[in-house]
Order: sequence, then structure tokens, then C-alpha cells
Amino acid sequence: MNRGLLFLLWLICTPLLALENHPPIHHQLDVKLVPQRQTLSVIDRISFTQPLSDLKLILHAGLKPRFSTDQGELQVRLDHRDGFAERYEISLPKGVNHLTVEYTGRIHHKLTSSRKEQSRGFRNSAGLIDKKGIFLAAGSLWYPQIEAHPYLTFNMKVTLPTGWSSVTQGHRQNSQNSSEQNIDHWHIDKPQDEIYLIAAEFTEYQKIAKLQGKPVSAQVFLRMADQKLADRYLQATVKYLKMYEQLIGAYPYSKFALVENFWETGFGMPSFTLLGSRVIRLPFILNTSYPHEILHNWWGNGVYVDFDSGNWSEGLTAYLADHLIKEQQNQGVSYRQQSLQKYRDYAAKQRDFPLSAFKSRHSSATEAVGYGKTLMMFHMLRKQLGDQLFTKGLRQFYQQYEFKIASFADLQRTFEAISGESLASFFTQWIEYTGAPELRLKSSRIDRQADKVRLQFTLQQLQPDHVYALNIPVAVSLTNQTEAQQSVVTMTNRKQTFEINLPSTPTRLDIDPQFDLFRKLALEETPPAFTQIFGSTKLLVIYPSNTTREMKKAWQDFADDISHMGPEQVTIIADDKIERLPENSAAVVLGWNNRFTKHVQEMLKQHPLAFTADYVRVDAEQISRQNSAFAWVTRIRNQTSQPHPLALITADLPDALPGLGRKIPHYHKYSYLAFSGTEPKNSLKGRWPVANSPLTRLFTPGAARAKLESSSPLIEPVLVYNPEKMMQTVRYLSDQQLQGRGLGSKGLDLAADYIAAAFKKAGLKPGGEQQEYFQYFHANDDQGKSHRLKNIIGIIPGRHPQLSQQNLVIGAHYDHLGLGWPDVRENNRGKIHFGADDNASGIAVMLELARILAKNHKPDRNIVFVAFSGEEAGRLGSKHYVKHQQRHPVSETIGMLNLDSVGRLFDNKLIVLGAESASEWPHIFRGIGFVTGIESAMVNEPLDASDQISFHDAGIPAVQLFSGAHTDYHRPGDTADKIDLEGMIKVAEVSKQIVEYLAAREEPMTIQLSGIQHSHKPPKQRKVSLGTIPDFTYQGNGYRLGGVVPNSPAHNAGLKKMDIIVGIDQTPIKGLRDLSITLKSLKQGQTIQIEYLRDGTTNQTSAQLKNR
Repeated sequence: MNRGLLFLLWLICTPLLALENHPPIHHQLDVKLVPQRQTLSVIDRISFTQPLSDLKLILHAGLKPRFSTDQGELQVRLDHRDGFAERYEISLPKGVNHLTVEYTGRIHHKLTSSRKEQSRGFRNSAGLIDKKGIFLAAGSLWYPQIEAHPYLTFNMKVTLPTGWSSVTQGHRQNSQNSSEQNIDHWHIDKPQDEIYLIAAEFTEYQKIAKLQGKPVSAQVFLRMADQKLADRYLQATVKYLKMYEQLIGAYPYSKFALVENFWETGFGMPSFTLLGSRVIRLPFILNTSYPHEILHNWWGNGVYVDFDSGNWSEGLTAYLADHLIKEQQNQGVSYRQQSLQKYRDYAAKQRDFPLSAFKSRHSSATEAVGYGKTLMMFHMLRKQLGDQLFTKGLRQFYQQYEFKIASFADLQRTFEAISGESLASFFTQWIEYTGAPELRLKSSRIDRQADKVRLQFTLQQLQPDHVYALNIPVAVSLTNQTEAQQSVVTMTNRKQTFEINLPSTPTRLDIDPQFDLFRKLALEETPPAFTQIFGSTKLLVIYPSNTTREMKKAWQDFADDISHMGPEQVTIIADDKIERLPENSAAVVLGWNNRFTKHVQEMLKQHPLAFTADYVRVDAEQISRQNSAFAWVTRIRNQTSQPHPLALITADLPDALPGLGRKIPHYHKYSYLAFSGTEPKNSLKGRWPVANSPLTRLFTPGAARAKLESSSPLIEPVLVYNPEKMMQTVRYLSDQQLQGRGLGSKGLDLAADYIAAAFKKAGLKPGGEQQEYFQYFHANDDQGKSHRLKNIIGIIPGRHPQLSQQNLVIGAHYDHLGLGWPDVRENNRGKIHFGADDNASGIAVMLELARILAKNHKPDRNIVFVAFSGEEAGRLGSKHYVKHQQRHPVSETIGMLNLDSVGRLFDNKLIVLGAESASEWPHIFRGIGFVTGIESAMVNEPLDASDQISFHDAGIPAVQLFSGAHTDYHRPGDTADKIDLEGMIKVAEVSKQIVEYLAAREEPMTIQLSGIQHSHKPPKQRKVSLGTIPDFTYQGNGYRLGGVVPNSPAHNAGLKKMDIIVGIDQTPIKGLRDLSITLKSLKQGQTIQIEYLRDGTTNQTSAQLKNR
């Protein structure tokens, strides 16, 4: 929420009076703007609901206002002048209820950079009329503001040069364009607390959405034409407006507009948001800041805040936007943990205050309290009342206070009326108290009595002041049970003992494991993060002295940037000026050649981090040191003081450091970061794992926490996809009547007809032979009989003058094994192999993508959808397509996405095969993961897996999306009832993000296929089975087991999930390919010696191989 500084001070110092007692005044504005001269001319006829005798009016200095009324003489006195503000005292004739003000002048406050920690690199201006654009707000004092009348409505006529257009809150009634000027007419009849006026040479885009029976205009105003960018924002606007209407109530305005500013901003106004050019092109904004700004039209711009009693709006908006989006992505627990850590690191060090004192954000501490504590308060209220009553309370509060001023007390009364219970103590302790409860698990005991087990534990509140009444979630993990027993205990004393009866012996106790309470976290519950650096009281920043002059200057400037990121006291010093690192305060070491760098690297070894001369490895991720910048933070402990954070930040490009200084505050919640290039662009981020929480007690050494019940989001996202259509496709293709879609079968032809009909219904252009969807070829079955097979091809034509000559291929094979050929397991010959996951799921996702993209997307490149036949018999369809496709040749293809076996994702990471084919793939999937919350895992080892290999052989970067291996692979048990529909929706979203990016990417991908070897011989069939399921996400040495088939040789040999096979019969096994090659050389009944690792210990076992 943006407010001009002067207006904010005036607003905060002047109590807001109830709208019903002081109804809004009305402005009839006629505004003429001359950007080249930086001037405006205004006639403002101000109407009051009742006559006034005296008033005080404030206006920008130098505008030489003329005051008049048509009902007698006025008395005007310039009462006060301060900076660029002038205040006038005006006496009106008796009975007069209007005032006309005419004025002309210049408003041009230059953009200024702030180094305050919350400026986030943005510049600001009190008001600006310029040839680049116009920004006017209440703080510009560009229109007359009447003391004691904070609310207004208006009609406004805006005259601008031709080609220019304006934006303000409310509804644009019409726009008149001529060769000399442009005139916009705006109207708002909802009470507002200020008037914004934005103008520039915009290209406008619009989409009308019907919301609860009322048409609402989604609009985009861009400074340069960009249809694709506008379409993304228009679609997102409609999606979020629909979602919040379902949750809260009718949208209060007639439009919502994204407006591109001519400098970097992040402002939210009633019915529009003003974002900078760089900001709107950040891929994650659509799922982070943008819904936050839309939601403010309900909270803050729809229901107004009583600032005197505390600003509830920012926290409620953060909870129903930022937290809700993460909750929809199954990341709500992590978001709450990070919010609580931010409070501990920034606010809980003598910077705290009660929520009743929060007005606005101006530091990390005020954000941690005003946003973080408030959102946690609403989360606890929701947990106490339940989702149904909480949602009902939100809707009632909005309905009752729409365009009225509301306080925390009004929220309390609303939820009390809805729930029928007193919430006085709840609201008092969370709004009026400074600080937070601090919990510790003091003791625990297990009592066994006959057939019952009783768990007794004692909790203590450590904070020195108030004792809080807390509803505390408790999770108990039990012997031989996969799901934890969860309950809630109520604590009202400083120290309290609780008892829980259990059905079996507990292995582990966890208090508040999902961070549902607002509390001060124990240090052990938080990973080292840059919040601890930026929130430190004292910070020492050490730059290298033994480096080039250019690099030293860059590091000194970067150190100065760090000093403005939040620490209270910062010392900047060269590494040759101190003997040792500080023992009792935070420190940041800068540069690879800093003399303290090796020491810090040793400290960092407590985390999954390794350094070489050329690479840095974090967990499974390996990043080159060349042209990269890195940042890591750890925690140093000693016997004489509290643990303190220690960071190492490195870079080899001096030009990367200014950008790194701007960006690193935005990544404050992370433990480690990597950036590439001079921009620099983020390539890796993450948080170190946490262990040894003082709110956890292990009764069995090493006991893992059992599965916790996952809470549903307050509201599900508005679905772009049709899950039922996808499931319908899976059921049809895997139905018994299609007999497994074997090569040359009638079922395979039925599947082809089904897919072609779906392409036609979606509106795809035929891409096969003779203006049909089919591309024909012939292949032999296991009896040598020839069959005519079909690839099915549909096209969404590209629209770019040059890029439309190029293609992006989306593929999925639709054949399967029929009655078992060519990969039948023992005892399964002659049985129907239904192939629901492999690969009815891939076809279902592809058809849904085709339906959505054909309807809503206007790509630059051709999007070519291909359903391949003959994949199971050796990629026959994709090989034929690569060699014989003429209308959209493979030589003009930027990349290929293969959807194969994507139907069993569940809670696992989405596996990506073939990402080594282009350097951009890992970055693309990492960015998609950040935007969508859907995690992926790259398999770096090249595998001859599916149809993407045919494109690799043709020199085309291609990847396969894969939900993971399972025991039903190529078996009759691969049926539709085992499909994870929610997982397929995730795959569809990842695929959609890939398609939209690659279809518009201007540059070709950086191909890395020269070193990848694929066999062009028919694959040698493996005749034996070990019965292991691979863990495709494992990137280390060896073959890690993702599972074991029951009663298989591996199961009988005692192998378990997470074991790592490193050798078979003296042959080293380095990965998936090695195991596959080795098994192909073995025979049924042969006994093999297996060397494997379990929990870091080398073990030996033997297994007798079975026939497949």
C-alpha cells in the first residue's frame, strides 16, 4: 500500500472519524496535463453533503490557487507553508455547500534513492509530471485536501497529449481520442481516502470477466506492446478475482488493472497496481506480489483500517494471499516457519511492539510484527474456530464493513457473533501484548499399564512477562504406525503437565510440529539464514585486501550495501587489518581470496556442502565457480557466548556485485544462494536442514516423525485444468475393451481415433498427411507380421513473423504392451497390460494442454502435439517422426517435451530425464518450481528411456517428465484406480509453464548433446529380474533403491529402500546404466554377490536372479 509521506503523517496524526458521521466530499475535477512542461491545470468543484462555514485546505505550493463560490464572497488566508505544502484557511458564506478551486503550476519531484532496508532498491517521488510519465498521489498534494474530511468520491476529466492515456481508481466512462489530444472521463462513487492519477503512452489490453453476475474489467497498461505478457496478467487477474470472490464476497470495484510504471515500484492502489518494468517481468510475481495487491481491494481498499487501534489489513492480506498461495502448493508449514524465524531474527531483539501499535511497514522488524505476527494471529483464529466458521466470519466482516472503517475490535465482535464464543482473551493477548510465548519441552515419561500406554509430558513458557493461553498441537509417532497420532492440548499456566493415552508404544513426541502457533522459535528450530545477518545487532563485514583494485572497490561498495540491509551497528574492514574473526558477533567474509575464506569453508562443512577448485556442490546440485556468485551462512558456537551467524559471499565478476547487493535482501530467508552472470541471475537457493529441536523428544534413537495430517487450503485455487476430462482419458485408454493398446491391435486404432477427435475438438490444425491428423508408418510384431501404425499430429500455429517458422514439440506415446509383448514379465504373458500410468496418463495431460493452450494461447512458435505409436517396440513412432516430418521439420525445432508415465506423482518430486541435453533445462525447472511450488529432480545420467531420445539423436534438446518408478511398471497392475489425479494437474502446470516459455523464447537453447552417447542398435532385452525400484532422484555414486518388489530376489536378499548398490560380482555400479548393463549380461538362476551401502556402512549379500 503506497501513501504519500506528508499525507501519511497527516492521516496518522488526525484520527479517522466514522464515515457515517463524516460522509465523503465529492470532487468534480477537470485536469489538463502537459508532460513536456511538467505542468497541470485543474478546475476542482468540491461539494459537501452539508454547508460548511470554515475549512482548512492543503495544496501543493506554487500552484497559485483561486477560490470561488457562486453564492457570495470568500475569505481566504494562507495559514501555513512547509516544504512544498501550503495550507489555507477558508471562510465560506452561510449555507454554501460547495467550493471551486482553480490552479496551474509545475509538479516535478525528482526520483530519489533510499538506502533504508525496506526500500528494496526502489526509488520514490512525492509527485512527478514528466515526459516519461505521470505519477500523482495524495502525497503529491496535487488536488485540494480538506482537513477533517478524509474520504471522498470524484468524477474526473483528464486531458492529455494524443497517444497518452490515464489511470485512476474507479471506472473509465469513456475515452475520446483525436490528433491533438486524448480525453478520459473517470468516475468513482465508493468512498476513497485519496486520488491517484497515473498517465503515460500506454498500450492497453482488456478482458471482461463475469463475477457474481457483475462484469469486471481486467486491464493491463503497458509502456511497450507485449501481448503475451498482457495475456498472462489478464488470465491471472481473472483467476484471483474469482478465487477471492468465492472466499470473501463480491469484488468492490468495476476493474482491476496492472499498470507499468516508468521506474521500479511495487504500489497497490484501489482497483489497480503500479509495478515497475522489471518487476512485472519477474516470473514469480504472478504468484506472490500480484495476488497480494489484488486482495488489498477487499482489505484496506474495500474495508478501511482504523490506524489508531492498529493495522490489521496487511497481516490479513498476507495470510489470505502469500500464505494461502503457499498453502495451495503444500508449502504452508514452511512459510509459517520462515515467518516465525523472521520474527525471531528481526523483531525479538528489543525491536518488538504490540499489534495495536502497528501502522505501516518501514523496517524488517515492523514487517515481522505487522505482517508476520498478524497473519499468525489469523491462522490461530482459524485453527480455533475451524475453516467453515473462519470463512463465514471473513465474509460477514467484509459485508458489514465494506467501505467503512474497521478495527481489531470490530473483527473480534464479528467472529464472536459468528462463533458464539467469547474471544476477548484471544484478541487481548495477541493484539495488546508485546512479545511472544517461548515454549520448551521440559520432561516426558512413558507409563505402560496392561493394554494401555500413557504418555506424560511437561511444557513450560519461558518468556518473562505474560502467560499466554495456548492451544498447542501435539504429534506422537507410534511403533509400527505410519501416521502420527495428533491432538491439541490447552495450556493456561506457565508450567503445565499433560497426559495422552496411546494405543501403542511411542517412538517420538513433537510439539507444534507444523508451526501453527505464533511463538519465539528456539534457535535450534531455525536454520542459519541471512535474516540472522541482516537482523544482527553488531555486524563485521570483512573485504579482501589481496585483490585487484577494481575488485577491491567492488567489494567495498558491496560491503556498504550490506550495512544498509538492517543490522544496527556495522563495521567494514579489510582482512589484513584484523587478526581473527569475532567471537561474539555476526560477521560476513567477502571474496574467494579473503584470508579468512578457508576458515569459513571449514565451518561450512557441517552442512551438505563441498568445494573444489572448479565447482561448488550443495547436496546433489553442482555449480561451476566460473562467472558465478555464491552466498552461504552458518552458525558458530562457542562456550562463552550465544551462537552467532557467519557468512561467506564470493564472486569472480566485479560487475556482478552491484546487482547482488540489490538482490540478496530479497533472499533473506535462505541459507545458501548461487547466482550466474553479471545481472546476476539466481541459479540456486535453499535452507540447511534443521535437527535437535527442544520441542522434540525421541524415545527410540533415530526415530523419524510419522506422517502428519496435511491441512487443506482455506480455498482451492481456481482450476485452469479439467481433472475429470484427464481422468476420463485415462479410463478410456486403459479400459479392458482396448486390450492394452498393443502393436497392431484394434485397441491401438481406437486409441488413435480418440486422440485425433480430441485434437479436432480442441481446435488444433491437422499436422499429418493429406491434411489429416495421422502420419502413417509400418512395423512388424513379434510374429513378423506387418502393421500400419499412426502418429497423431495437431498444431497450434505460431504468429511471430520469424519465429513462426520454428516448432516446439509436445509428445506422448499412446501404445502399451497389449497382452505382454515386447516386455512381458514371468507369469503375465497373455494378460491385459492396461497401461494407465504408461502412458494413458501422458496422453491425458497432453490433451488437456492442447485444449487449454489452443483456447487461450497465441504462441510465437508453432506448438506441435504428437501422440507417438510404437514406443514400447523401440521408439518406432518418434524415430519415424524425426526422419519424415516435412511440414514442421525437426531441424526447425527449438526443443521437445515428452510426457511419459506421469500418473503416480503423489508427494514426490517430478523427475526430469534428459536435462543434460541443454544448459537451460535446469534453470527452467528451477524457476518453475519457485513459481508453482512443484519440485523437480534432474537425472543427470543419460538414459535410453523414451521418445525424447529420438530427438537427442537428431540434435534437439528434449526432456521427459516422469512421476517415478513403481512395482506395476509393465505389469497388469498398472490400472486407472491407482492414478494420482492431483499429481497429473501438477505435471500439466509444469508442462504449461515450459510450453509458454519456450514458445516465446527468442534465442535457441544451448545444445549439449555432443558428449551424450545413445545406442542406435536395438536394445538388448534383459532376461532376469533383481526386483529393485530405482530412486531416479539420487545423484551420488551407486544405484539407490526407491523400493523393493515383494518376494523378489532383492527382497529375499534383505535389500531395503534407500540402500545403495555399489557393486555386483566385483563390477562397480556407479548408477542406473551400470546396473541395467550388468543385469543384461546375467542369466536366470544365477547367484550374484551384491555390495551395498546402508546408513554409510558397507554390506554384502547374495541374490538368486529370477526370470523376468
